[in-house]
Amino acid sequence: MYIQRRSRNDVEAALRESDQDSGEGSAIPELYHERDLESGAEEILIERDDFFIRLATTHGQRRQGSVLIHRMYSWRGYAWEMRDDLPHGPNQVTLQSCGPEGVFGTLSLRVDTRHGLLADELYRSEIDEYRARGASVCEMTWFAVDRDYGAREVIACLFQLIYLYARRMHKRSDLFIEVNPRHVTFYEQGLGFRAAGGPKTCPRVGAPAVLLHLDLDQVDARRDAARDGGSSMYRSLYQFFLSKHEEEGLCRRLGVMPDVRRFGPALRDEAKEMLGDRLGDCSWTEPRRV
Repeated sequence: MYIQRRSRNDVEAALRESDQDSGEGSAIPELYHERDLESGAEEILIERDDFFIRLATTHGQRRQGSVLIHRMYSWRGYAWEMRDDLPHGPNQVTLQSCGPEGVFGTLSLRVDTRHGLLADELYRSEIDEYRARGASVCEMTWFAVDRDYGAREVIACLFQLIYLYARRMHKRSDLFIEVNPRHVTFYEQGLGFRAAGGPKTCPRVGAPAVLLHLDLDQVDARRDAARDGGSSMYRSLYQFFLSKHEEEGLCRRLGVMPDVRRFGPALRDEAKEMLGDRLGDCSWTEPRRV
């Protein structure tokens, strides 16, 4: 990790101090600082000693994400127009990784609606092929992580939460992302994405893009393979995922009933004992497959 290990209390204190800072001499822009912590708006999903992942539920939090995206995209030469807020609504969720100096990572999930996905602007025909075969699609977008804090564990936590929202909450079967061609290897080796659409110029950032696809059915298998080890898996982000048991605990916090079919016999019995009659409320409907 590149982030100094600090307790949760230290992180909160640093965030409050940054809020009181005038911004002069600060290492990061004023809007990049936490401003909602004392308002009770904080919704923490994953905590580590030196960072935590939260839902961006307020205008101020999403504005911080917009500032980060603008800064990181500008550093890479992308022509992304600064916004006062990130798009939000019932079919989109934005996650943020936060540390002692504020928000340093952001990633959003958009679920398919009658308005489509952002990726449809360039790749509608490619994505429509999946829809036509019964796929329930979604996309990752607005992804940025400060290069000084880009530890793989942080990115893995963000992606695992996106997976839970996509697969377990919204019952999506297929995930897409548009990326710069030079980043394809990272997504292929780290998360198992595969090419779904060739290079085109993305008008939103004025840079080349390719479409990548991930079958969400394969995530559990990839996690298991990464945990089994082996030199071929050292680039995989799945090695940093929560265990299935920990993931189910997180799903309960999100209001998603556990999927007992993912457990072995011992954990399945434990889940049944814990849930009792509520086990009958579990959704046994599988996302439609391509």
